[in-house]
Amino acid sequence: MAVDTGRTISAPPPAHIRISRKLRSLRRWPTIPIFLLALVVFGGVTAPWISPHDPRKGDLADRNQPPIWLSGGS
Repeated sequence: MAVDTGRTISAPPPAHIRISRKLRSLRRWPTIPIFLLALVVFGGVTAPWISPHDPRKGDLADRNQPPIWLSGGS
């Protein structure tokens, strides 16, 4: 015999509804500024490998040398 508790049981929402809710909540996050900030931090962390030359030590004859990534190494 069934007992009436007065509560209704609902099924979980379909997948497309759950996905649209997640995307809507994701739009509230500042994704573009976070990406740009991460890019700047990544550039700062990898700066010694991107440009290994000392900026204070230079010579006018060195001004015609290509950047490290175009010169083929050391």
